[in-house]
Amino acid sequence: MEWNPNMPNLKSVLFLSLSIAALPAAHAAGFWQPLCPDGAVCATASEAFVGNGHVLLTSKDTDLPSQWIDVATHVGSPTAMRDIALVTGSGNYMATSGPNFAVYDTGGNLLYNYNHSSIESYIVFENHATALGPAVIFAGTTPATILTGLTLTGQAPFIYLSQDEGQTVKTQLASLLMSGGRTNFVVSPDSQRIWAIPGPATAGLWQTPAAAGAAKLDFTQLTRVDDGSFPADVLQFRVIANNANVPGGYSVALASDGMYISTNSGRTWTPSAFTGAVDDIAFPVAGSPDVQAISARGGVFLSRDRGATWSAMGRGLPYDHYMLSAVNGSLVADSASGVFGCNALDCAGASFGPQSTVGTNISRVTEFQNLVLDHYFITADESEKAAIRSGAAGPGWVETGQQFWAWTPNVTRESALVCRFYGDFVIGPNSHFYSASTDECRQLLGLQLSTPDTDKRWNTEGYAFKVSLPVAGHCASGLVPIYRAYNDGFAQGIDSNHRYVVDRSLLTPLIAKGWKDEGVAFCVPATQDN
Repeated sequence: MEWNPNMPNLKSVLFLSLSIAALPAAHAAGFWQPLCPDGAVCATASEAFVGNGHVLLTSKDTDLPSQWIDVATHVGSPTAMRDIALVTGSGNYMATSGPNFAVYDTGGNLLYNYNHSSIESYIVFENHATALGPAVIFAGTTPATILTGLTLTGQAPFIYLSQDEGQTVKTQLASLLMSGGRTNFVVSPDSQRIWAIPGPATAGLWQTPAAAGAAKLDFTQLTRVDDGSFPADVLQFRVIANNANVPGGYSVALASDGMYISTNSGRTWTPSAFTGAVDDIAFPVAGSPDVQAISARGGVFLSRDRGATWSAMGRGLPYDHYMLSAVNGSLVADSASGVFGCNALDCAGASFGPQSTVGTNISRVTEFQNLVLDHYFITADESEKAAIRSGAAGPGWVETGQQFWAWTPNVTRESALVCRFYGDFVIGPNSHFYSASTDECRQLLGLQLSTPDTDKRWNTEGYAFKVSLPVAGHCASGLVPIYRAYNDGFAQGIDSNHRYVVDRSLLTPLIAKGWKDEGVAFCVPATQDN
């Protein structure tokens, strides 16, 4: 909340930052940065594919292009590729589900799309089946084998195998029951087999017979690997292959009750030092378990001693469940909230805490006015509203009666995160700034890092809610525009302040007093049911 005036607006902060000569040691840590390009519509909830230093964000709306983003530079470009699962041996990109294989070249052009099925099979089986996966490329055979699968409860799953990058497919009926919706296949540490993780349908860790050269993978003769210590209900699974640093490989099973480790080719499994459920794990240094990153407890944690100790590395992330990918020493975190990147593993600190909202997917954004400062302020957090009403934010705050609906930060839908920044009630700026622009959010994060604590600056407070973006100043059907006005604080020599309203007529008296009409800031649902 806001206390004291005198801070320039965003444009002046960007200008003043140019005089900063060096990054102070106090700001050595970085932030997780949003990766969705400014103004683009990006997918959420594990739709991201990471490969060759890029992340692919696929829109659920097939009329909208995917975004192919360079993780290092955050530069994105539209592409026709969709739902990519892996990079093939020839360097092409493949999307696959069950007997369906689509392959794109490195330029994102569709080379071919094969559906090795029939209408009868789709109606009877595939339409009701759960995917097994993710798809895996097994380089032990010559040529390499790409495999995926489908399963129905109580029935042996179908495994689909291709050695010509999806142009032809052979089908096998696996010798045990499997549960889908989890990591079902990984290459074993010795690189000679495929490990199968059946889930609750069948206890234990299983493997195919060894396959090399002209030999074929065989899922009809699966045998158990572990001694009975493999955890139940494993959801994610990662393997580092045998090498001089880990002769027995380094395997991680993420179960519903915690993380388990094996260093003897999967025979025995022990709980890790990190307690509680873990959503995902990544190894930033290829082939080494010495540095590990996990997503858990709503954020990300890092270990530099092979999992013995952990420290928070979620600075800048919304509270959520994340999937992690390592990219050239950096990390990508993918969640319902969005997709974020952390360069150089320098995002030390806790993630933002969960918000208190009126619904799981919907927020009521309430407007307050401070009659002493003549400032407007909006919040979707019900706990924060209660604090303002109780006087915890200081005197002068009243509710204006204005409100609008927005989506919560971790709602699973294509939308734009609204970042929220505040200065300091002593140093300034004593005001808040909100933006649905990824570029503006990144600029302000960068300025926070490069500006000393003792100077006026904007400081991130996380992400307030999600909105839709206008197209040519207009909102899509079912959405309403939120109009924004700016008090021209920099020119006036006072703290900058913005007002966000559904009813544009409320801005008329402000504009008459010298406020700047900034048009449609973003679009929000017309009702709480949208």
